[in-house]
Formats: sequence, C-alpha cells, structure tokens
Amino acid sequence: MTDTYTSQEGLTLRLSEKLMRFARFSHCEYRGIERDSNSDRKVIFTESTKFTDNVNVTHDQVKVTCFDINGIVIYRNYHAFIIPKTKRIKELDKQLDQHKARNRPSELMNVWMIGIESMSRLNHIRNMPKTRDVLLNKLGAFDFQGYTKVADNSFVNFVPILTGHFAQEELERLNINESTKTPADDLNIVWKNFSQAGYSTLFGEGFPNFGTFQYTMGGFQKLPTDYYLRPLTIALEDDSGVWNNDHNCVHQRSETSIILQYGLDFFKTFRNRPAFALSFAVRLTHDEAIKYAYTADDYFFEILNKALYNGIFNKTVLVFFGDHGFRIGDFVKTFIGKTEERMPMMYVAVPKWFHQKYPQIVNNLSHNTRQLTSNFDIYETLKDILYFSGKPKGNIDATTKRGISLFEKIPDYRTCDNAGILPHWCVCKLEDDGLTKNSAFRDRSAQFFVNEVNNRLKYYKMCSKVQLGKVNDFKIFKSTSKNLNNLSAHSNGFEIYIIKISVLLNPGSGEFDTTLIYNAHSQTFDSSGAISRINKYGRTADCVKGEQIQPLCYCTH
Repeated sequence: MTDTYTSQEGLTLRLSEKLMRFARFSHCEYRGIERDSNSDRKVIFTESTKFTDNVNVTHDQVKVTCFDINGIVIYRNYHAFIIPKTKRIKELDKQLDQHKARNRPSELMNVWMIGIESMSRLNHIRNMPKTRDVLLNKLGAFDFQGYTKVADNSFVNFVPILTGHFAQEELERLNINESTKTPADDLNIVWKNFSQAGYSTLFGEGFPNFGTFQYTMGGFQKLPTDYYLRPLTIALEDDSGVWNNDHNCVHQRSETSIILQYGLDFFKTFRNRPAFALSFAVRLTHDEAIKYAYTADDYFFEILNKALYNGIFNKTVLVFFGDHGFRIGDFVKTFIGKTEERMPMMYVAVPKWFHQKYPQIVNNLSHNTRQLTSNFDIYETLKDILYFSGKPKGNIDATTKRGISLFEKIPDYRTCDNAGILPHWCVCKLEDDGLTKNSAFRDRSAQFFVNEVNNRLKYYKMCSKVQLGKVNDFKIFKSTSKNLNNLSAHSNGFEIYIIKISVLLNPGSGEFDTTLIYNAHSQTFDSSGAISRINKYGRTADCVKGEQIQPLCYCTH
C-alpha cells in the first residue's frame, strides 16, 4: 500500500475508510516518539497503543503501524501533534504576567519565522511566484531588497539572526571549538528570551542529518523549545520504507509540508496566548535550490493561505527568509550567482491593524526595504517585538550600532562595515581598478591566499598542503571603507584595495572564492577571514571535523 491511510485532525489520529474496508485489515498501533535522555541524535519508542478506529493520541509525535490479519505490516506513517501541557502553561502564564508588569509591552505579538534553505531573493522571485503573491498582496509583506548575509552557510547565518552575534563570537564566549561538537544549549538564542517572557515556543526543521545545530555543534541536551520536531524527523529518516519522490515525501506529504503544518497547528492551538515559532525547510532546496525551488511553491502558498484563513496573522509578525543563496556549483562562478549567494530573501509582514495603529513604524519598514540590511537587524527586530514600545527611537547612528531594528529608520549612509557584513560578502558597488590587469600582482595575491589556506591547515596533520592550480577570476576594487575588519591598526588613511579572487587548489581540485585586503602604503595583504568553497568535496575531508576546516582539507589517506 502506498496511499496515505492515516491523517490527523486536532489531537485525533484518523484512519481512512478505505483502510478499514480492506478485507485483510486487522488493526493499527501507535507508539510515542521521544528523545533518548539527553541525546539530540537518538529516539526511543514508547509501548504501543492498539486501535481499529479513530483515536485521540496522548503523545506529541507518533509512529503508526498497521497490520493485516496475518500480522504482516501493511502500512507505516508518522504524525506530529501539538498537545497543550497544563503544567507548562501555568509556568508560562506566571512568566507572562511578570513580563507585562516589568517591561510593559504596548502589544503582545506572536512571531512566526519561516525559513527556506539556500533561497536567494531572486530565486524566490523566479520560482515561487504564488508564495510571493500571497506575501505581497494578501499579507502586505515588506520585501527587503538589500538584505545581505554575513557568513557562509546555515549555522553561521542563523546564529547572528538568533543571538545578535557572529557564530565565532558566541563560540569564543563559550570557550569552545566547533570541531568538539559541544552542545548548543548555552547559545544565547532569542527564543529563550521569548520563553522567559511567557511565550510558548517551537522549533521545527527537516533533514536531521544536516540539522542547523547538529551538523556543526552537538545539538541540544535539553529540550530547546516547548515543542521540538527533531525526534519525529530522526525517526522518519531511519525508516526508508515510507519515503518517495527522491526522499522528499512521506507517502503523499512532503517533508516541507510536515514542518509547516506543525507550525500552523502550534499557532492554532495557542490562539489565546503569545507564541514564537521557527520553521525551517531544508531538504528540498539544500542541494538543488535552483532546480527544485518551484516545487516548493505550492507548499508555502498553501500553508500561508491556511494561516490566513485561520486568522493566525491577525496578531502574528511573519519573518519569511532564506539563510543564504545557492552556494555550490557552476552558477556560483557567475557574477549573478555570486550576488545571489550573498543576498537571501527576507520578507517581514505585520498584522493589518498594525499599519493603521503604528504608521511611523510601517513607514520605516517601507523605507528600509531599499536600505542595506543584514542578519543582525533581524535579531534587533525580534527584540523590538518582544519589548514592543510602539515608539521608534529615531536618529539612529549606523556607525556605532551593528544591528538596527527594522522598525527604526536605517540611515542612507550605512555601509557593509556598519551592518556587520565582511568585505567577502559585501555586494555594494565598488570602483574597479586598473590593477586587475596586472598579472604579477594577481600571482602575488593568489600565492598569499595559498599561504593563508596552508596556515589554517598546519594544525591538521592529516590534511595535505595545497598548491595553486590556476586563478579562475581576479578583480580589484578601491575601498571606500575606513573601518575594514582587522585593518584599523595599519590603514592610516592610505588607499585600501579589496581583491576578489577565485582559484583552483590541488590536490583535490578544490574551487574557492575569497576576498583579500591590500594596503597600498605598506604593500601588505590581509585576509578578510571568509573563504567560500564553491564545488563539492564529498568524502575527501572525512578525516577532520568542523565546518570551517572541512572545505579546505584534502585528507592524505
């Protein structure tokens, strides 16, 4: 049987009439899916509950197995429910009262963050027109055209959004190294602030082998949010028999739809209390964002319309975003590909009544859609929602504040430096310089980069030293910045050049993009710190762990 014979309605697990009429049908069982003690990588199953008709479940996440009269399994499926926890709600109600008394927020608004892996703004426009139409024309969302990522991949872009700090800053604060797989519990993630203020919280993402907080770090030892989808996604991943459509669908439901429906059920359950949710769809666009983005359009279109029908956005701020654009492959070697990699989509929608009640904030949001914005601004906006005053501060000094709430008016003079965007990720127009045609200078720049990579690899004896294969692309620009990262000590106002270089390194034929800084006065190079691996490295770096070092390493054995 390949059809879907179970569905859910509220807290009821329903059996289809077709299954119950099947002559050889005997019964079904469900088992609760729970985290294995303090592990974020294993699950345990509870004792089974037998049923032959619709049943009210007692577990948030369940595995369903159906049998014929000979005891042979004829069907398996998985379902996630939002079951209110009375004791927890009482705790949150008390914290909510304290939040209202202490901080006196002018409004209590929900937050639903919906993210799509590797989704650039332009790719979203090209391939998800139905979703974009709902965002702009039904929700009145603001489309942030200058939104630029601040780091390479998912984890290092999520951390600034959720903590207001670079990932490296958070790791240094905790005195940990990414290769140690330290648990992520101590990261200052903003959902903790919402939880402490009495909000119910949820985090749901798919593709558990590449989990945002598990691929780089060690996941969570304690439950990170009140509702957490990971146990179900782990159980699903281990059951290859229920998947189809290139491992994107479970029977007739896409993994993307499961994640989104989980978020919608959460807000429907907690209509009468504040809630924060982060729903992140990964699998469908992780490796083929350009190829498969259009197939996701219906899933997001459907869930946004369902949420509208159920009145979810009457008191919910929607943050609809991409972590970054597509990062690997031939497309990234083009100018537009490099631009899209750096400029993910970012939409923010506020309730309709908000437009009339807070016109100045709405004007600021509209103004900011044409300004340079970054991950740090989203974090400040989330804090602004939590401690909402309804009164913009005004007169923001962009040179002293890395993150600026989108509810404030972002100044026109803001630069990538101001916004926490390193030169490697900055897409602001620079003045091209004649040095681009200087082959000797090109070779010096490339050799500096080779030395930089080998310097990073020297602590990993199992990695080969690299050599320059060839320079694929080379451009030099005059910098207008006076605050380039790591250069304040020796720039002294002399001309600074930004070098964008793409090279092939051996062994392994690794293709890399990086940005270098050149000081014309001291005639010295400096690294911007960021290196992009733009082709796949497969299993060639399995001898080391860590997202920073693996793309550079080619194992010696």
